[in-house]
Amino acid sequence: MALQPTKEGFDLGIVTSNGDEMLAFYRDVLGLEFEATLNMEKVGIAQMHRLWANKSLLKLVVPGVVVGMVEDPDGN
Repeated sequence: MALQPTKEGFDLGIVTSNGDEMLAFYRDVLGLEFEATLNMEKVGIAQMHRLWANKSLLKLVVPGVVVGMVEDPDGN
């Protein structure tokens, strides 16, 4: 059974703790069209950056709390 897409593009989400750096890369280096940054802290998402590449949507998701992630006091 073949997949029958309902739209021409696709939506892709990437979860990252480096949201600002990834936003700068996809927007400034690759040239994707920036739509908005959403704050969704009530559902555990600190930020969601939305960018477009033609009819495809890229969502860079920065979680509010990363379970199991330990901050290194030395920045490493």
